[in-house]
Amino acid sequence: MKIVYMRMMSTGSKELDDILGGFPEGAIVLVAGHPGAGKTTLAAQFMYAGLKAGSPGLYVSLSERKELFYMHMKELGFNFAYYEERGLFKFVWLPLMKNIVSPLNEVLMNIRETGCDRLVIDPITALIDQVGREGGREFLHNLINVGLRPAGVTSLLIADLPYGREVIGYGFEEFLVDGILVLRYEEARGLMKRMIEIRKSRWSDIPRISYEFVIGEGGLHIYTPYVKGLKGGFDAEKRHSTGVEELDEMLSGGLPRGSAVLIAGPSGTGKTMLALTTSLTEVNGGGSAVYLSFEEPEGQLYQVARMIGMRKDSLHITSISPRQYTPGAIYHYVSNLVENMKPGILVLDGLSALERQYGSEYMELIKSIGLLCKAEGVTLIMTSLHDMLKGERAGISTLADVVIALTFERRDDTRCRRISVLKARAVPHDTRVRDMEIVESRIYIG
Repeated sequence: MKIVYMRMMSTGSKELDDILGGFPEGAIVLVAGHPGAGKTTLAAQFMYAGLKAGSPGLYVSLSERKELFYMHMKELGFNFAYYEERGLFKFVWLPLMKNIVSPLNEVLMNIRETGCDRLVIDPITALIDQVGREGGREFLHNLINVGLRPAGVTSLLIADLPYGREVIGYGFEEFLVDGILVLRYEEARGLMKRMIEIRKSRWSDIPRISYEFVIGEGGLHIYTPYVKGLKGGFDAEKRHSTGVEELDEMLSGGLPRGSAVLIAGPSGTGKTMLALTTSLTEVNGGGSAVYLSFEEPEGQLYQVARMIGMRKDSLHITSISPRQYTPGAIYHYVSNLVENMKPGILVLDGLSALERQYGSEYMELIKSIGLLCKAEGVTLIMTSLHDMLKGERAGISTLADVVIALTFERRDDTRCRRISVLKARAVPHDTRVRDMEIVESRIYIG
């Protein structure tokens, strides 16, 4: 049976709030993890969310002095000194002592003096390890049930988790708290992936226990596939021109705004040329577009864009290698592009590189990016190497509202390009397979 709580407080992480609904007021949450996994960052994020909302906070550190903490957190965008000057925040550094009663009394005294709504003790394991199993149990029991719960302070207790261990501390810690979050590293294809595991939550159902996250400006950014559900849609009444008159006619006026578009075909059929032409048509018409490639370098793409007719580098082009990023990091990168650039069109060129790199995680990543774009009203154009006109299947075609297929056809000793609109949801479209030519960086359809 779930405990009913009166009020929820932000965790400081938008994604974690979506998953858990926040932390209940007065809840005690244990945050455990490997060294460097992000425990202190999450704790600071939680604390800072309260400060911004006007809630006083107390941070008790047994490892890092205030100057270092402030310096490291400022790099993430957390200015704790600002709130300290205004009397909302207090940082207390407690050196370890043989007498465990002194630190306990110090914590309780500061809770009373500050009237804090939020508390962090970082790390609690430093105190528990000092007195062993029995003394640690007594200390933690008194801290929680005599100090924190009566005060109604929402608290994060940070626990160090050595590599290779699954049990936190002596084990009893897990039974005394309302929630447990475990931060850890995983190796994936030669890259280190940060994961957050929701091991316990007395106040909410847990749809999924483990998520990838990255650390950047603002703290932890959690990759939460589908957690927001299906939102948004495309507008068939408003269109983007592809920059190719005949293709616009085949689509009864162009690409619907907010749609997901797949351009599929073997190498050399003109996928990148078509995606660039559409993007430049949008930009030259006063709109905005972002072009992200997973295979071709930026310089090469800018050169092609200038040949097509780009004006003064008006199209934002960027290129990254999937080998250097985990799926969560790719999603965070794309999310930042959408949030900061606010494009009308986002192009993901070279999805086959993602498919090769991420295997079974590939579809989940593309679905998540697709849902993000739908929610933000961004038209998503994707390119893939699948030769769909020759019968090859592209799993992502089920996600697309519009599928444009390109292929080669041999006639005598000549390879001819062919194009067809295989799919266009809620849009009357030409289903014929037609000839396509690229002449002087222009696309023509016969």
